[in-house]
Amino acid sequence: MERLTRRPVLRIVLTSLALAGVVAGSLLAMRAAEPGRDVLVAARDLTTGDALAPADVRIVRVPEEAAASDALNGQDRLPQSWRSLPVASGTILTESLVAGSVDSRALGPHEARISLVVEEARVPRLEAGDTVDVWSIPGECDERGCSSSLLAGGVRIVSILKEEGPHWQSSPLLRIDVIVDERDSSAVLGHSGAENLSLALRTSR
Repeated sequence: MERLTRRPVLRIVLTSLALAGVVAGSLLAMRAAEPGRDVLVAARDLTTGDALAPADVRIVRVPEEAAASDALNGQDRLPQSWRSLPVASGTILTESLVAGSVDSRALGPHEARISLVVEEARVPRLEAGDTVDVWSIPGECDERGCSSSLLAGGVRIVSILKEEGPHWQSSPLLRIDVIVDERDSSAVLGHSGAENLSLALRTSR
C-alpha cells in the first residue's frame, strides 16, 4: 500500500519539474527573440584604481544602435581593477574603455610603459585604446618650413588623466600613459613635458 501511494506523488513531482523546464525554456527563447543586444554596464561609478567585483557590473539589453561595436557582454573577462578613466554608473563598458587595464593589455616583448605630459591644446582628441605617432616639432621654423622628427610610431595609449597646469599656462596638462617599443622609450621620455612634443592620431578603436 505504501508503494502505491508513493507513485502518484512521484509522478506529480516529475510532472512539475518538466513543466518548470518548459516555462524556463520559453522565457529564454523569448529573451533571445527580443530586438537589441546584451551589454555590460557599470553598476556604480568607477574611478581609476577601483577593485572590480561581479556586483560592480550588470547586463542590460539595449538597441543595436545604442551599443558600440566593441561593447562588452556577459561572456567577456574583466580586469581585477579599473585602470581606465573614471566612468559613471550606467556607462556601457567597451574594449576601448578597459584598454588601460594591465590584465587586458599586457606588455609584449621589448615593450615599455611610460608616462608623457603634454598640453591638451597640442594633441587631438584622444581616448584610451588609440594608437598614435609621437613627433618632435621645433618651436621655430624658417623659410624652408619645419623639420619634424618621428620619435616613436605605433604607440598605444593606455590611460589619460587631465591635470591643472601652472597658472601661467592657458592649456591644461594631460598625463598620458603609453606603451612604446623599449628602444624608443628614452627618446620619448626626453621630450615629455617639452613644448615641442606632439601626438598624431593614427587609428581609433
